[in-house]
Amino acid sequence: MNCPTSNQTIQVIEPDSTLTTAVIPAPGYDPAMTESGDVPLSLSQGNVTVNFKVAKAGDYRFEYLYVDGLGQVHPNVINVIPTAQSLFGFSVSLAGIPTTSTRVLHWRVVVVTVQQAGQAVDSPEAIRVRLPQDSALFTYSFTNARSGTAYGFSELRVENLDDDPALQSPIFVQVVTKTLISFTVGVSPSPPTINYYLIARTP
Repeated sequence: MNCPTSNQTIQVIEPDSTLTTAVIPAPGYDPAMTESGDVPLSLSQGNVTVNFKVAKAGDYRFEYLYVDGLGQVHPNVINVIPTAQSLFGFSVSLAGIPTTSTRVLHWRVVVVTVQQAGQAVDSPEAIRVRLPQDSALFTYSFTNARSGTAYGFSELRVENLDDDPALQSPIFVQVVTKTLISFTVGVSPSPPTINYYLIARTP
């Protein structure tokens, strides 16, 4: 008895960490992909910071972002202006001031671009970046976001390897602002040339 034979080829595909996630779940199924909330506003409040319950998986857009008058007749118009966004939350400024305690900020975010695999929160970073000439402040944006603002630096200094050492000025830097996605240093005195670099390292 002759049995038909068939040849089958099986290909094993190894994971590729350089590829982005191709399938994005429908909104509402994954809290890392979509989230919404309501924030009661106090009288004369001008800024609002929202912390997500779950860090988002990548870049997101606002599906809606507005202030509700909750039944008020002809409430004053309050425009909402996003001022900062990270995987952990966002901040907005209010163009217009709540005149009653019944105003509420409504928001919903939906992830539109998933971060590439390999990007990790709190990953150590070695930084060498040129300081702008004659500037007393400089802001650096992290490659990977931080999970909180209590991070420190194992190294923070200014380097100049190009100018004549006899003509260089000692430049001091001090951290003045820290966020989840960036930090700002005060620079004193301001760099007199473009050859001064900020050297920093996050543990």
